Amino acid sequence: MRLLQTLESEHRRIDAVTRALEAFAQRLGEETVLLPALVAAAASTRMPWDAAKVRAIADAAVAFVVFSREHMRKEQSLLFPVAEMDLEPKAAELDVLLRRFEIRRAPRWNVPWLEQLGEELAASHGTATPGSVRSTLPLP
Repeated sequence: MRLLQTLESEHRRIDAVTRALEAFAQRLGEETVLLPALVAAAASTRMPWDAAKVRAIADAAVAFVVFSREHMRKEQSLLFPVAEMDLEPKAAELDVLLRRFEIRRAPRWNVPWLEQLGEELAASHGTATPGSVRSTLPLP
């Protein structure tokens, strides 16, 4: 069923991005080049970030990773098997609705750019799978 295949594909992308976020959080305390650039670019944050703020950011990133993994694990093990059985009779109708949703969201969410950004984040932190990274897309 295309709906569940789409969700599973999104889970794989989210997993790669959360692994990249986790790698970033682990390196955050030692970062000497990227962190100052991020701070300088962050309009809502005063410079410089102190150790407590860096630790809070890293902790928030790790908490998000843990939450995302647990959420996806539950969907994979509990929701998807039941949904596949219950929704199979309506698969063709759901595929039409999914295509309609994707057409409407694509211009607003700039889906290709977001997907590419996720792949580049995963690649930059060593979590991409071979052949999964395409060329860089311009910012929207």
